[in-house]
Amino acid sequence: MLPFVALKLLLTRPRLLLLSFFPGALTFALTTGLLYLLWTQALDNVTLWLSLPASVLIFLLSWIVFGSISLVFVEDAIIDECQRAQLGEVRIPAPPFHPRRLARELGHACLVAVAACALFALSFVPFLNLLNILLAAWLTAYIFLAPIFARTAPSYGARLRLFAQNPGRNLLLGFFLNFLLFVPVLNVFLLGYAQILATLVFLKTRT
Repeated sequence: MLPFVALKLLLTRPRLLLLSFFPGALTFALTTGLLYLLWTQALDNVTLWLSLPASVLIFLLSWIVFGSISLVFVEDAIIDECQRAQLGEVRIPAPPFHPRRLARELGHACLVAVAACALFALSFVPFLNLLNILLAAWLTAYIFLAPIFARTAPSYGARLRLFAQNPGRNLLLGFFLNFLLFVPVLNVFLLGYAQILATLVFLKTRT
């Protein structure tokens, strides 16, 4: 199964292990620091009915934004290393890195964060919980598939069309990654591991 193949690559290839640790550790540190500051400076004296949902939303948004930004610096290396491990070579090369790309990915992360806010709001609407769970799983899967989609489909519309070609497989990927997000210690490595797994899922659809 691909999750075990991804885990094997993570544990047996030191380069992947190092690359996977960086974005998760940076995101965890930034997210924890932001939550601590907001809790001590703004939410400490607020009722729990407001502070707890606010903390969950801040955690979700900061994980998405900080995670997307930190992953930009290593995602190409992770995807290339996965291709070497599975295919023996890099068959789908990355576009040249440019500051405009970083700005574009930041904008993309903000759009995803807006979508996450909408899903969070839907979670409070009765009878829409199941739909919210499904959409959240697809959103998570898209976050990690988008970097490798970008190698063959530069526009956002083309990436979405690629994503829509395998809705079932992408849904399972999202469910699995959302579960790992709440596993202590493992979630520090989640960003890198998720990128490895998403790359393997994509490569499987191409072979």
